[in-house]
Amino acid sequence: MKTQNQTREAATVSPFVAALRLAILRTVAEMRRDRTQGASLATLRQMTKAPADTLDGAPRGTNAVYFYGEIFAEEARRVAPEFILETSFRGGAL
Repeated sequence: MKTQNQTREAATVSPFVAALRLAILRTVAEMRRDRTQGASLATLRQMTKAPADTLDGAPRGTNAVYFYGEIFAEEARRVAPEFILETSFRGGAL
């Protein structure tokens, strides 16, 4: 049974976010068919075809790339948390 928050969230999802979720699920399914166990967010983002920016809710303007990255990371963690490989290494000298 859905909680009240899940029902409210489903009602407020923009067409852009819904298309992005579907694109992420398709990419994950394709990668699993290729026997990929998991991927980083950066790799998953490179492999996923972005939805059209003409959909309602799509980030626009100067900071659109940044906001798309934020939306993508949030939705990828929501849709396929078991597939995302989190890394703590940020580079630099040891």
